[in-house]
Amino acid sequence: MSKSKSKLSAQEQRDHPRLKQVVSQSIQAAQRELAEIERTGIWRSTHKTFEEYCFARFGFDLLNLDTESLLQLAGKASPDAAPLMRSEDEP
Repeated sequence: MSKSKSKLSAQEQRDHPRLKQVVSQSIQAAQRELAEIERTGIWRSTHKTFEEYCFARFGFDLLNLDTESLLQLAGKASPDAAPLMRSEDEP
């Protein structure tokens, strides 16, 4: 997935700040929404704990969240990737 360390092209240098900003904003938005889901307790109708909900719904463990999990979550949260989201009915 990652490229070896090398000099960025002019296009990559131009894209980099924008891409970092988009990722940062997306992570912050996901954190806010997850906090809201936890705060309101709307996970209770389908799961015993918020942690179980996150794992079942999004496929990540809050205690072991890593870069790969964030990338998968970001892909699932993308409007273009909406069909990848698990339905509420799935275990």
